[in-house]
Amino acid sequence: MINTGSKDLDEFIGGYGNHLTMIYGKAATGKTTCCMLAAIEQLKQNKKVIYIDTENGFSLDRFKQLAGEDYNRYLDNLFISKINDFKNQGKKIKELMLFIEKSKFSLIIVDTIGIYYRRIVKSHKDLANNMLISQIKDLQEISKKVPVIITNQVYNKIDIDEEVMLAYNLIERYCSCLIQLNKNIKRKIKLIKPVKKEMFFEIEREGLFKVRR
Repeated sequence: MINTGSKDLDEFIGGYGNHLTMIYGKAATGKTTCCMLAAIEQLKQNKKVIYIDTENGFSLDRFKQLAGEDYNRYLDNLFISKINDFKNQGKKIKELMLFIEKSKFSLIIVDTIGIYYRRIVKSHKDLANNMLISQIKDLQEISKKVPVIITNQVYNKIDIDEEVMLAYNLIERYCSCLIQLNKNIKRKIKLIKPVKKEMFFEIEREGLFKVRR
């Protein structure tokens, strides 16, 4: 089990274990912040982290804020991989199998898993589904050796008036931990799996904190 990088989040979910953790929600709900916090926690311990950035959403300025004045020292052990299409994403994930055998990484992050899936699923549904399942299965296998955090987008399901994780029916069974982030009037984090609970939180310059009433 590794720490989340936030004391309040550690107490809420118990850290990230050797399994697949999915964090999902709309844009600007805090998904990337959660990923960065977990990565920084490992980097502070001089451990290596792989960060697969599919949306070009990794901000060095935000990393500096969260990591503090020693941020530059941490970058030596942070391996960021940019993705340009869904096929390339699957290839990079396959390559992780070799990386974890040859090098000692303590955390793998994919932020986000569904952006390219979303672009092709309407025109090539079967192909998109098969590619996504293959990638998720590979990540689940990897997570048995190294904790894996993946983020995902959501869509609004009108008939139930609720935000639903993209490709939920394909992905859910492979994830041991499901975390939903909401940003309405207040920020809320919901632990959907393995148990159900929720808390209100705030994102500040230094990280993520529970709202204390």
